[in-house]
Amino acid sequence: MKKLVITLSCAAALMACKKDNDPQPTTIQSTSATSPGNISGKVTQYNMYGENNTFALSNVTVSLDGTNNSTLTDANGNYTLTNVSAGTHTISYNRTGCGEWKDMQLSFAGNGTLTRNGYSVEKPTYTFTGVGVKDSAVVLSSPNATLYPKFFVSGNMTPVNKQTGMIVLVGTNSNMDISNSKSYNHYEILGIPANSSTFGVFGSHLAYDTTYYKIYVHTPGGISSYNDPSQNKSIITSHGAAIGTFSIVK
Repeated sequence: MKKLVITLSCAAALMACKKDNDPQPTTIQSTSATSPGNISGKVTQYNMYGENNTFALSNVTVSLDGTNNSTLTDANGNYTLTNVSAGTHTISYNRTGCGEWKDMQLSFAGNGTLTRNGYSVEKPTYTFTGVGVKDSAVVLSSPNATLYPKFFVSGNMTPVNKQTGMIVLVGTNSNMDISNSKSYNHYEILGIPANSSTFGVFGSHLAYDTTYYKIYVHTPGGISSYNDPSQNKSIITSHGAAIGTFSIVK
C-alpha cells in the first residue's frame, strides 16, 4: 500500500509566522493652558489718627508688581484687576499721602475671580517737640516684685483731641532708617493720649550694652505694616518725619 502524504497550507499557518509590523497606538496628550482671571476686593482706608475712613475712598492705585497691570478704586473703595495670569504675585496699594501697603507672594491659580482686600493708611503730619529717652524700669506686680527693664519717652506736642502715636526703632547703631528694615533690630509702637500737651510713655527691649532709639511720628491703630517673607520682617508703612536719635549706655 502506498502512503499518501498531503501538505496543507492555509492562511492560519501563514499568519502564525507573520512578523508583527502593525503600528503602535498613538497616545494623544491634551494640554490646556490656564486662562487668566481677575483679582478684586475692597481697600480699607485709615486717617492719620487710625480712624476708619468711610468717604472719599476712590483713587487708591492697586497694581501687580513687575507688570503694567493696575487700576483705581471706585468711590466705595472697590477694585478689580483683570487679565491676571496664573502664578505668584505681589499686589501694591498706593495713594498720595499714604504709606504703601503690599499683599506679598500671593498664589493665584488663574480662571475666575480671587478676592483680596487691601489697606491704605494716611501718614501723620502732627509733630512732637522736646522729646527725650531715658533708661527706666517698671516693678512687676506681686508676687514677682522684680524690676522689668524699659525705656521711657517723654516730650511735648500741640494738643489734638484724638489719639496720636510714635514708632521707636531699637537697635545697636545710630544709622537706623525706617525705610530699611535691616538697619534696626525691632520697633515699638507707642500711643499718645488725646489732648496731651506733655506725655510720657514706656517701651520695652532695653537689651544691649549701648541701645539706640530713633523716633518717628506714626499713625496709631489701623494696619501700619505688612510682612516681607524675603526679609522675615514687618515693613512699616504709615509714618511721618523722624524726631531724633537717642542712645542709652548700660
